Amino acid sequence: MIGAPKPVEAEGSIATEAYAEWAAPLYPFNLSSHPAISVPAGMTADGLPVGLQLVGPWFGEQRLLDVGAVLERLLGWPKLRPGM
Repeated sequence: MIGAPKPVEAEGSIATEAYAEWAAPLYPFNLSSHPAISVPAGMTADGLPVGLQLVGPWFGEQRLLDVGAVLERLLGWPKLRPGM
C-alpha cells in the first residue's frame, strides 16, 4: 500500500487532492482524446481487486467495448468479489 487514503471532505466535489492523485494516470488519455476503459486484472494475495486500463486509438470506443465484453465472458468477472 502506498499510503493511507486522504480524507475527502469537499461536499461532493471531485476537486480534491485525493481525487487528483487517483485520476493522474487518466490525464494523458483525457487530453489526447483517446478512449480508455478499466477492466479487472485479478486479485492481490490479500484478495483485493486489481485493475488494468486499456487504451484504444482515436474513435476506437467500439473496439474497446468489444474487447471488454469478450474478457468479461471469458474470465467471469461478475462472479468475482474481493476476498474470494
